[in-house]
Amino acid sequence: MNFRFLTIPVHIHPTFWILMLFFTGIYRDFSIESVIVGLVLFLSLIVHEYGHALTALYFGAQPTITLEGLGGKAQYNGARMTSQQQLWITIKDSKTTRNFNRRQDHQLKKILSTDI
Repeated sequence: MNFRFLTIPVHIHPTFWILMLFFTGIYRDFSIESVIVGLVLFLSLIVHEYGHALTALYFGAQPTITLEGLGGKAQYNGARMTSQQQLWITIKDSKTTRNFNRRQDHQLKKILSTDI
């Protein structure tokens, strides 16, 4: 599966979907909880990688994102970047992911605490 969002190409390898099915348990018990867990995992991972990719884009690189197996990676050509810029790209995701995960954790706890 390939798509482009915010000018950044994203490729999702089939192994990502296969392992997501097993990790969430959707193949055993299709429930709203397992779908929500899958969506939260997917969104957390894509937001994390976009933290790297958007920072690389800011510094003039042309990043790509690949989700595969149990994770993802943001790649870019950093030949013209300083070591400080490369370091910033590496650590930039932490704040983006931390803020996103706080909101998602709160929403997920709220959803799972209600009786369905």
